[in-house]
Amino acid sequence: MSFVDIRMEFDKLTNEGFILEKFIGDFKRYLFDKDCPLVRSKKTNTETLLELHKFDRFLLAAYPKLKCLADIKPAHIEYYKNFCKESFGNNNKTINIKIRAIRYFLAFLKNVKHLIKENVALDVPYFPVDEAKHPLHVPNSNLRIILGLLQQNFGLREVCITKLLAYLGLRLNEIFDLSITSVNMKEKELYIKRDIGYITYRIPDVLYSDLKEYIMIRSKLANSDSCNSLFLSSTGNPYPIREYQRKFKLTVIEADFKEPFTPRNVRATFAYRMAENIEEDNLKILLGQNKVKHYYVEDITSNPIIRE
Repeated sequence: MSFVDIRMEFDKLTNEGFILEKFIGDFKRYLFDKDCPLVRSKKTNTETLLELHKFDRFLLAAYPKLKCLADIKPAHIEYYKNFCKESFGNNNKTINIKIRAIRYFLAFLKNVKHLIKENVALDVPYFPVDEAKHPLHVPNSNLRIILGLLQQNFGLREVCITKLLAYLGLRLNEIFDLSITSVNMKEKELYIKRDIGYITYRIPDVLYSDLKEYIMIRSKLANSDSCNSLFLSSTGNPYPIREYQRKFKLTVIEADFKEPFTPRNVRATFAYRMAENIEEDNLKILLGQNKVKHYYVEDITSNPIIRE
């Protein structure tokens, strides 16, 4: 079958006849069990399961006669890689995420359920991913302007979010996943859950006072006792990430910088500074990402973190 034919079958399939569905259900219970040895976020587990359902759908569309787990071969997974690239336009990084999900799943079937003898996904190589280009960073003077305008136009909440990017290097989605219990103001610590477990960050003094004041403001909002999110809207609901991105963009426009800075560039500011002081393996843990070589450059001469 051609990729076009498979895509047509893929899109029109009903919810019957899938070969992996039952086992994906078992894998889901395993992942979300409190005793599961895999320390992964709920979001990561959910995304993994979604990728497995897509692979299951592909198997039924492309190989309708395939009925047994043991009959799945590396060639089936390799064909799936190419199908995703040609039919969905997925890039190499996205396809590698799909392959990784299949590897985890088959490892479960082999090592936990003992239903297969080999993890055939290990014989399917990842697509090469080019090293990322050097990200744009935000110079000290511009970062001060951004923080000043955010404080002036929107308030302390936006300042705290931006400082979490600039001083701790957290990803934006991690910041918006923070709960009020993620912060220990007495110990000046903040806790982030990643795939390798919980990471403890020290809250720097330049962030501490603002965060402390924001938490006091937060406690007076409606629903603050019932909503666990650290950052709340004025109505006491979780603050939308897109609203922060919108306000950040407006701030950059008002500042009239030459560069169209984004929150990601603020995080890059932190990463470049840390790269001056720590090894790659430690930076990977700090940032929660596997590729960090692009932060080890010699053309960033100014300290990209605000000096107080």
